[in-house]
Amino acid sequence: MIHYRLGNIADLIAIYPSYASEFPEAERKSIEQLSLLLERGDYKLLIAEDIQFEQLERLGFAMIYHPKNQSFIWLDYLVMERKFQGKGYGSIFFQYIMQCFNGVKGMYIEVEVPDGSDINQSRRISYYEKLGAQRLAIQYFLPTPTDMMPMYLYYYSNEGAKPVFLLIEKHIEMALTYIHYDHPSLARVFDAITSL
Repeated sequence: MIHYRLGNIADLIAIYPSYASEFPEAERKSIEQLSLLLERGDYKLLIAEDIQFEQLERLGFAMIYHPKNQSFIWLDYLVMERKFQGKGYGSIFFQYIMQCFNGVKGMYIEVEVPDGSDINQSRRISYYEKLGAQRLAIQYFLPTPTDMMPMYLYYYSNEGAKPVFLLIEKHIEMALTYIHYDHPSLARVFDAITSL
């Protein structure tokens, strides 16, 4: 039986090796940065577990930004443990995430632009599109420790509609200011994000 719960700092320490193995260094945050985000309150670690032989086994985890009094969530990371990938658990977890935040109309998802170096880049795009997420027509960049990197920004809607660009821009600014609060050149990142 699948069980979901909010994670804490001890859980973050336990999942960090899986997290580090799934994302390129430029996209990852340090364990200290993630700990500070969890302590701030609007950033959540969700853990999916399964009871097997009377023991809980971690299926995967997600890191999500959900600002108070807002109708969107920002999926920062979603990881299914390797032995559970391709078995439908990720899709179930994704749907749970959408249901567990009351009043949420949609979810933003950052996805790497495929460059041919990693087959998982294209698999992630297929995965989110199969779930119903749609790529937004914007030029989007992820703040990195040294600069910024181009990414696709997807949106999954509970209502079947995409938000207008001005609302997307506001949500991006809220999310990046919160999640990447320590990035030295956020203003330059915001200036680079434009509608296509």
